[in-house]
Amino acid sequence: MARPPAHELFERVRQLHRLIEGCGFRVAVMGGLAVNAWTIPAPTYNIDLCIDAREEDVPALIRVLEAEGFVPPPSAWLESVGTPKFREFSVSWPFQDGLLPTDI
Repeated sequence: MARPPAHELFERVRQLHRLIEGCGFRVAVMGGLAVNAWTIPAPTYNIDLCIDAREEDVPALIRVLEAEGFVPPPSAWLESVGTPKFREFSVSWPFQDGLLPTDI
C-alpha cells in the first residue's frame, strides 16, 4: 500500500485533535510524529495519540470518530503497559486502497 504524503498525515492529526477535544478530552500527539517535532524528521506513517478519558466514555468517542469516516476497532480495548490505567484502542482511516492506523 502507498504511504500518505506528510500533508495528509498532518491533516488527519488536526482532524482527530479537533474531534477528540470537541468531546471534552485532553489529547497529546505521541510516537514518531512527536519525536519528529524535536529532532531530524524520520518517516512515520501512523498516528499515535494519548487522551485523558475514562473507559466508559470511549464508546461515545469511537461513535464520533466513526461518524467522521474513521473505522472503529474490531474488538474491545487492548491492555497495554501491564496496568489497567493504560489502555489502547485503534481506529483506522481510509487511504487509497487500504486503511492506515491511529492508536489512541
